[in-house]
Amino acid sequence: MEKSPIRRRGTLFFWLAFAVIAGAIGATVLLARDGANLKQIIAALGLSPVPQQIAAGTSATKTKRLRNLSIPLDPIVFRREIKDAESAFLRRLSIDAKALCESFAEAGFAMSGWAPGVFSSKTYECWGEQIFNATAEPDKQSSFFLMVKGLPDGDLLSARVKFIFTSPEMRDRLTNDAVRMLTLLAEKTRWGDLADHAADIRALKPFTLDAFGLRVKFSNEFSGLGRYNLVVSRDGSLTDAEKRTRAYFNRAAYLPLPPDMAEKKPAAAHDAKKQDESND
Repeated sequence: MEKSPIRRRGTLFFWLAFAVIAGAIGATVLLARDGANLKQIIAALGLSPVPQQIAAGTSATKTKRLRNLSIPLDPIVFRREIKDAESAFLRRLSIDAKALCESFAEAGFAMSGWAPGVFSSKTYECWGEQIFNATAEPDKQSSFFLMVKGLPDGDLLSARVKFIFTSPEMRDRLTNDAVRMLTLLAEKTRWGDLADHAADIRALKPFTLDAFGLRVKFSNEFSGLGRYNLVVSRDGSLTDAEKRTRAYFNRAAYLPLPPDMAEKKPAAAHDAKKQDESND
């Protein structure tokens, strides 16, 4: 009994599929390990592979191996990620101390030149002192002392006023000078709220403003009447988030700038200086 055409086609398809699968498996086995099995079979049959002919006048292309390059990376790149370590807003005194000294001098305060500190060469300072009724007895003398401190590169650390008055007239004059100092500092550092306590200074009302890393403190001395101090500094108490912000922007410890870039002034300070020069 003859097979039906459908069964013959089914058998033919089976053997065709079997041949394709077997050929694929065989090719995979022969070409594995860069054709090592195929080479063994060719060698066993006594055949030799046909060498590749290279045209005359040409040479095999050779690639130049790249030289190993050493690229130094800052250690901060390899620090692990610190999760839940948020930063926070932090005030920055946007004028350098030397420029602030010059601004005080231009405003009428008698200031010395910007020079290394008396007690430490790590800080620079300028200062000015006025003594009124100098020929009178010490307890009848009034005085006004102003000092600015900063780092050698000009980074502003603090500004301080100490005044002593011995009469109502000198009280009005010296408290007005203290207000003038704080107002000018607020203008130059662009923190206008620092001058909001002018009325407290005129009324000799002690206060402390401590926020975002900046501290303003006005206090009286217990050593005698009419003795007051006004101090503006970046020594305010810091939260952990504010400490991380300050550490991040501390170029001496975190991604320090190259020497040629570190000597350049911030763009804001440079533009302000150019504006002042154009106004002159």
